[in-house]
Amino acid sequence: MHVSPAPATTDARVISPARVLSGRVPAIIALLLLLTSSFGFVTPTAQAAAPTEFYVEATGHTLGGDFLQYWIRNNGRETLGNPVSEPISNPDGQIQYFQYGVLAQLPDGTVAREMAALALRQLQQHPGQLVGRELENVPTSAVLSEITPLRASTAIGSGHPYPVATGIQAFYHTLGGLTTFGRALAPAESTRGASTQWFEFVRVDVSPTGPALAEVGLELAEARVVDTARLPRGDLPAFDPNRYTDFFGDGTIPEADTPFAPTRILIPAIDVDATIEPVGVVGGQMQVPVDEWNVGWYPSMASPGEWSNVVMAAHKDWWGVGPVVFWNLDKLAPGDRIYVIGPTGAGATYEVTESWQVDSTMSADPLIADTGYEALTLITCDGQWTGAEYNLRRIVLAKRI
Repeated sequence: MHVSPAPATTDARVISPARVLSGRVPAIIALLLLLTSSFGFVTPTAQAAAPTEFYVEATGHTLGGDFLQYWIRNNGRETLGNPVSEPISNPDGQIQYFQYGVLAQLPDGTVAREMAALALRQLQQHPGQLVGRELENVPTSAVLSEITPLRASTAIGSGHPYPVATGIQAFYHTLGGLTTFGRALAPAESTRGASTQWFEFVRVDVSPTGPALAEVGLELAEARVVDTARLPRGDLPAFDPNRYTDFFGDGTIPEADTPFAPTRILIPAIDVDATIEPVGVVGGQMQVPVDEWNVGWYPSMASPGEWSNVVMAAHKDWWGVGPVVFWNLDKLAPGDRIYVIGPTGAGATYEVTESWQVDSTMSADPLIADTGYEALTLITCDGQWTGAEYNLRRIVLAKRI
């Protein structure tokens, strides 16, 4: 990291890039500093990007890829529940069964809900109609190859041929209305003090405790003889739905609702307002910004909005200039806010949770690893100047709010 051999004590908040310290750096030291373009302590063996596939302990199946992204963006915890099968290939792509519904890939690669309740209702009313033969000893792949999933794209019109029952209207709107439920297939049916209403995608069962989604995805999987047996976890990380939350910030900046490439960082507590410069990892070394007043971001690790650990680094000081952008990073304290902004002006708000020092020779793996939640890790030099570099690094960890 480029640093001053005799660090200045002037506050970085009043130093401009044009200011130059008095005196000259010895030629050999200057050459060494000019050739140093990475944090010497960092030799990462893994990147910090969020895992793309998880093991759902509750049902013993995996959730990942495009199905995970759909689950996240469409309130999957409430509208789909946990997966009850593995993704299974069919002529159009893949299909996966969940407790309350089924997801399928459309021919263009996008993901949509299958009309699982409609398919289940048809099977119950006309067993074997969609398959044409007994399912008991038929391999799952063969069964699925004969089934054309009924999806949202095949629905005609947007109105309900039957009204949504009065007792479930609030529940219907809370969970997304037509997008989640599809059209009502029949009026509500009452049996023994309880009622049920069928929709294209889901079935709603109403008990004395209130309405709830029925497990039509699981029921349809069983009707189609899909393998729902638990699988071993192996090396997959455990799925924690709490990772995927909505963020509201503190009102200072508009919050982005999708991943973005950051362009600017604001840290009011230490008067930082800096441009963000993408940097890489070369030969196992985390590179640092070319411009001493910029903050470097590692896009190969994670972007804001990807529910993982976003890693940034910047210079503490710079030979021939003095204190620069992260000179006062060690002064940040828990509760201080950090604002990371994208090209549209929307961004992510983080709150500092920890600040500590590490030795410059340690591996960066624990610092850049996935945190299990949306975090921001800032890195700069710290400690004592050895004549060639600082002997410590300052780490600041913040959590998105």
